[in-house]
Amino acid sequence: MYRRFLIENSRKILVFSICIQIVCMIVFGYTYQKQQDEAKKNIVQFTEQYVEKVTNELKRNDSYMGVTTVDSKDYRGMFGLDELSKIGKISELQVTYKLLSSASDYRYHFFSMNREDDDFIELTAVKLPFERYRRIRPYLKDGASEKIINGKWIYIKTEQENIIASFWLYDQFVLGAWITEEDFLKDVSQLDYGSGGGISLVLKEDMDKTDLSMENHRATIYELEDVNSDFEICEVLKQNSEMKRIMILQVLQFALGLQVLIVLLVMMWQLRKNFIIPVKNLVEVLDRYRSVKEYRKQKKENEAPDVVNDAYQILDSLGNHVESLSLQLCKSEMEKKQLEINFRNLQIRPHFFVNCLAMISGMAQIGDVEKIQKMTVCISKYYRYICQDCLDTISLSAEIHHMENLIKIRGEWNANEIQFRYELETGTDKTRIPVLSVSTFLENSIKHAMTGAGVLKIRLTAKKAERNMVSICITDNGAGFSEEVCEQLNQGAPVADTGGKHIGINNVRQRISLIYGEKARILFRNTQEGGACVDILIPEETETL
Repeated sequence: MYRRFLIENSRKILVFSICIQIVCMIVFGYTYQKQQDEAKKNIVQFTEQYVEKVTNELKRNDSYMGVTTVDSKDYRGMFGLDELSKIGKISELQVTYKLLSSASDYRYHFFSMNREDDDFIELTAVKLPFERYRRIRPYLKDGASEKIINGKWIYIKTEQENIIASFWLYDQFVLGAWITEEDFLKDVSQLDYGSGGGISLVLKEDMDKTDLSMENHRATIYELEDVNSDFEICEVLKQNSEMKRIMILQVLQFALGLQVLIVLLVMMWQLRKNFIIPVKNLVEVLDRYRSVKEYRKQKKENEAPDVVNDAYQILDSLGNHVESLSLQLCKSEMEKKQLEINFRNLQIRPHFFVNCLAMISGMAQIGDVEKIQKMTVCISKYYRYICQDCLDTISLSAEIHHMENLIKIRGEWNANEIQFRYELETGTDKTRIPVLSVSTFLENSIKHAMTGAGVLKIRLTAKKAERNMVSICITDNGAGFSEEVCEQLNQGAPVADTGGKHIGINNVRQRISLIYGEKARILFRNTQEGGACVDILIPEETETL
């Protein structure tokens, strides 16, 4: 009776099922559209709140920097103070702007700069990978050195990422703040704007060139009220028309599949009376399934302990790996701090300074005014050159000029003659190298290779190598390295000297490793004549990064 009813009313059942599917499709589409509109409304409200928050933070930062630059005489004149007073003022600024940075929801970085001597000081810690910050820093220096409109936030495009920055200038004193575009938009960049949508910063001067009438998209421009800036925030939301068509197509596909399924079920009921399942084959299949199921159950019970042990081993390995990474990170930070301390010790050079004063005093006693003037200029150039940041890079020609200046000073208190020659392949004189990375080895030759009599000959050559590398070679005619010292230097181990460790050589090696990584290397050896030879291989860079 029941089977006969299904066969006789199969058409009515199919029509009824189609009607139900259409109603479900309409309800589903309406619900989906309403949810999408509500979600986009929430995105717009959240973006408006975000714009209001960052506007207040930008105004607050400008207010603090304006007070420090314009109203505080103590700070804007700190670069003209003695070193102890200057350090005190810098410490006060660092405390103030560290508190200001920690009170913000975003990672703003603050710095000060003296435009007269290009002295650049970070007032807050830069929480970016060194390689990223190394490429951003020259753009900050350029911005602080150009024409400045106090309190104006500008959009700066760098090689890899974009930043926004604000500068305050009084005389030669510059106070600045900056933040990467990624950190500035971090709260809203994770929102779902749809395929092809998003949020970004756009220069006001480029607004006329920006196409805001994209099909199936809605663009909104947010201005930062009461903030002097050359950019705006552009938000692009994708409309629902395309998603709606895709949804309808999927529902139709589902409905068609369901109809086919219903037709197949009706056909099965109609053909059931003509289809006989062999009982014998069915019993064999059931027995086979039962045996396979028991075998799998037994195998699963045997393998369970092995799975648990494997899980424990994986967790233990992950724990050890995390601990190892933590130790490596801590060690890297400690090495960087020690590198900065060693570089400062290398710059101070009290014995060198005392010898210079003694030399000038001797010249004054004999009344040699012309030589005093020349030596004073040489010594001032020497100390101006060495008082640079340990991570700065300069051209090879500038380093050679410094070496010539050093030889002039050394020649006044050394009886022995020093001959310095250099041969540079075309284009290598502009190669960027870490400051004091070559002259350190020249000083090492003067200290260790100079004997009681004879002429000390030092030779420098530079030529281009394969894979965009530059090879710099420094040789002398001294006694050279001992086998033990040469082996220790090539292995990277610190070498003890009568006055302690080779701070200069170790410092150069660490700085080159920090800046270039495994791309650069230093090789120590002796020449065939017996003198010392240092080969430096670094990547070819002719522009300030």
